[in-house]
Amino acid sequence: MFSEEIRTMVFFGAGMMTLISAVLIIFFNNLLHSAVALFFTLVGIAILYILLGADFLGISQVLVYAGGVLVLIIFGIFLTTPHVDELGSARKSIATWITIGFGFLLFRLLAKMILQMPWVTKIPQSRPTINSIGNLFLSKYLLPFELISVVLLFVLIGSILIIRKDLRR
Repeated sequence: MFSEEIRTMVFFGAGMMTLISAVLIIFFNNLLHSAVALFFTLVGIAILYILLGADFLGISQVLVYAGGVLVLIIFGIFLTTPHVDELGSARKSIATWITIGFGFLLFRLLAKMILQMPWVTKIPQSRPTINSIGNLFLSKYLLPFELISVVLLFVLIGSILIIRKDLRR
């Protein structure tokens, strides 16, 4: 569909967006700003999934994490903190510097492993993952799929009953 050069540029762009926004999550003092940076991190990861041929996983990443979980996190931030301001002097503690040191050591270890790894130069043609997942759900994993749907149905019914009891009081 797209040329290899465009796919490579988009891949590195999404990787840089993911990396930069992940670093910004750590360094922002404002929790709401960190949540927005988390959104960009999750969207960048979804773009990487889609470019690597896992289209269902990429769409699920956007819907579940960037859509649902992030909204829940922002809702929790607004409910628990009266002021979405500075986190305080936690940044100046010794634990922060120890964490930065361990992070740097982990980065060096991962960089060394990545540089020594033999890389595949030609990416094999991927097939659509949604069809494969659907076929597996309706054949090999039919019983667990149906059991999960029944459990989710009971959870929904239970939550409605709990809410109705609270409303009657």
